[in-house]
Amino acid sequence: MQELLSALDALGAAEAPGDGPGGGPAGGPVEQRLRRVADALAEVEHHYAQLKAALLRRGAEGQLPIEAMQERLDALSALRRGLQQAVKAVQWAHGAAAPAADDAAG
Repeated sequence: MQELLSALDALGAAEAPGDGPGGGPAGGPVEQRLRRVADALAEVEHHYAQLKAALLRRGAEGQLPIEAMQERLDALSALRRGLQQAVKAVQWAHGAAAPAADDAAG
């Protein structure tokens, strides 16, 4: 997640006129940073899936009370949705088409 936050910070510093999608050469600083943000979000999604599976497994095996498992899953899901929305907002603000998120996976 730190990589995603760093990528979002770097993108905020890359507001050079004419760079990026629709405003300049492909591969410009903004476009590169948008790719970095998308890659970091993909990594967060991967870790989310692993953590979700681990929580479900612990709940199913009785190692974690179901109520505690549900609370953690809800918090994890809310964090994931917040990060997805932050990335979409940044992409939109920089003129990039935000990729469709797989909301059914949450």
